[in-house]
Amino acid sequence: MSLYQEWEKLLHEQTDATFEKFWEEYSKAEIAIYTHLLTEKKTKWETSIDEICNQFEIRPVMAMGFLDGIQTSLTNEEMKLDNIKENDTFTLNIDFEKLFYNMIGAKADHLYSIDAWADVLSEDKRASIYKDYKRDNIVVGTKAPGRNEPCPCGSGKKYKKCCGKGA
Repeated sequence: MSLYQEWEKLLHEQTDATFEKFWEEYSKAEIAIYTHLLTEKKTKWETSIDEICNQFEIRPVMAMGFLDGIQTSLTNEEMKLDNIKENDTFTLNIDFEKLFYNMIGAKADHLYSIDAWADVLSEDKRASIYKDYKRDNIVVGTKAPGRNEPCPCGSGKKYKKCCGKGA
């Protein structure tokens, strides 16, 4: 089983009894890694699973979870996580604005509220990204058809005689 498959299995097999311990371990690892990246302002990081594990004293499966999470915030080609082994070296080209946006989308306030963000993105820039996220995720409801309009299901009947019957 690959390390990525091990991560997926661990993630999806959590129960009410195991989730809190898992989340504590994983979020502690994430906070440590992201604090390091932000403090060092590392937009390019050449590393390996082994190096991440040694530097942050975490299990390889947690390092893989970090890679899975940061994947959409990279500017380089998507990594084939299933193929990464513990001693493989890879490069992460990190887009901090995209990372902040994605953390908001993941509702990861434990990450986008890390104090080190202040040295990477100004308060105005972070507020702008947050506003962009909110604007991008506005849900607009569709108007229900009138009772005498054609039914949207495509039956050719009036809405009142089809899907709107009894509405």
